[in-house]
Amino acid sequence: MFSNPFPILQLGAQTASLEERVQRLEQALLVTLDSLQSVTELLERKFGHEALGSELLPLTSTSNADLEKILDDIGQLLKEGKNAVAARQIRDAFGCHWDRAHQLASEWNHYSREKKLRSLRLIGYIKRLEGTEAS
Repeated sequence: MFSNPFPILQLGAQTASLEERVQRLEQALLVTLDSLQSVTELLERKFGHEALGSELLPLTSTSNADLEKILDDIGQLLKEGKNAVAARQIRDAFGCHWDRAHQLASEWNHYSREKKLRSLRLIGYIKRLEGTEAS
């Protein structure tokens, strides 16, 4: 039988549902990405853009202002009742299927702006690492 070498990971595992555990892991990943981005931006300011390796460059490719604009545009479309257009933008920005994009459009206000911003940042980072989005 598998023995967990990291007993700290077992804390609360008996009481937490799989969904809760995945949400905690997702949150930890997003916080880690935020920290990594902050360190990368500090390194870039101190040593210049060319000092960053190819793995860190994707962290500097999208500004918070660009991500905020995406969220603002989607929010405005939803306020105007243009749900289909908003779903398309959600699909493009978040890289999800149509059914999920429409679900997110209908639940848009249930998610905090910070969670949407972090998710966009993570998805953009993954896309740039995979080379599926221009930097």
